[in-house]
Amino acid sequence: GLPDFASGEGWEFSSFGLLVQAMDDLVACGLMPAHRRPGAEITAWGMTHGLAMLFLDGPLSELAPEQIDGVVEHALSVTIAGLTAP
Repeated sequence: GLPDFASGEGWEFSSFGLLVQAMDDLVACGLMPAHRRPGAEITAWGMTHGLAMLFLDGPLSELAPEQIDGVVEHALSVTIAGLTAP
């Protein structure tokens, strides 16, 4: 099973803690089904940090700014679609 990050003490104001809270808020306002909530912060964190590494030090480091925008838009779109799917 997945760890319960929502119960983590001491990180409620850290960037990861804010992400945990944002995922909880998405469920609370009905934008994310509750069954998709467990571990959602890992998915979001991994996507953003993985993408950053690809831009900084990987095969996407040579992209033009408009290409970067397109890649980011697509990655966010796919991630959000997955997290909010019924």
